[in-house]
Amino acid sequence: RQIARKYLRDPKEITVKVKTTTAETINQRFCIASGMKKLDVLTRILETEETDGVLVFVRTKTSTTQFAEKLSARGYACAALNGDIAQNKREQTVDQLKKGKLDIVVATDVAARGLDVKRISHVINFDIPHDTESYIHRIGRTGRAGRTGEAILFVSPREKRMLGMIEKATKQKIAPMKLPTNQEVLQKRREQVREQIQVIIDQEDLKSQHHLIEEYQQKWGWDLLEISAALLKMMQNQNPAFSEEIKTETFTSDREDRPRRGAPSRNRSRKSGYKAKPSAGRERYRPDGDKKKKAKKPKKTGKKIYPKSSAKPAQAKKKKKKLKKDK
Repeated sequence: RQIARKYLRDPKEITVKVKTTTAETINQRFCIASGMKKLDVLTRILETEETDGVLVFVRTKTSTTQFAEKLSARGYACAALNGDIAQNKREQTVDQLKKGKLDIVVATDVAARGLDVKRISHVINFDIPHDTESYIHRIGRTGRAGRTGEAILFVSPREKRMLGMIEKATKQKIAPMKLPTNQEVLQKRREQVREQIQVIIDQEDLKSQHHLIEEYQQKWGWDLLEISAALLKMMQNQNPAFSEEIKTETFTSDREDRPRRGAPSRNRSRKSGYKAKPSAGRERYRPDGDKKKKAKKPKKTGKKIYPKSSAKPAQAKKKKKKLKKDK
């Protein structure tokens, strides 16, 4: 504007109002996560949230295939969607998501633009977008046609400023999300195992399995409870989503524990006169206040030391006398 007013004569200003609003049916939340801990946070959310179809947004094409493979290894029906994938393959992926053959699609902004799948219940921004407009287009994949939807945003401590810009653009306050505890995750896994067992009991013919269990009891003397526990353990080993082992991790960044600039340091400064003792097994080479040790001078001896290149004076005189006699 300043340049236009300075160099143009009677300039006219035209303002275009962009209607970029989010639907009120979308519940927006954010959680603090960064680095490689994001994948563990995502897994916990997928385990505890009641999801149908999930759309995970990342920044790069490489990340789509990378995280789709990692989620597939953890027992989820997942596929990647990016611009490098052939058009027929992309259409096939979207069709599988619509039919329920896929539950999770990891995509980039360009590949998912205009995507309309009714069963998408959750949009997870694994990587925060570069601008607010991209965020609005992302979460617009859920909560369409009056349906409700969930939008979850992963934010690192360095990206909190972008979070404020998104709230300003959408004119909505994004609530912080409380991550599920280990007990909640474990309870959810046990409920999924129970549901799967119930489906097999109701729908499958188990007569041959009954005969095998009776044979194991009679022939090997195994207890029925031990056989059931062993079979359950086999199922948990084959599917990591049913495992009873949960890693106890802190998902916030280590930078949050560091003191802010200008804040007093936790350790005492050297100027205060405090001398910290060296830890066990270590020596202090230059402690504060100690004087520098002087270098030891070589001991004096009666023999004179001459450089290697020069000969001794007595030997030089003898050589000169020999040369005169020869002349």
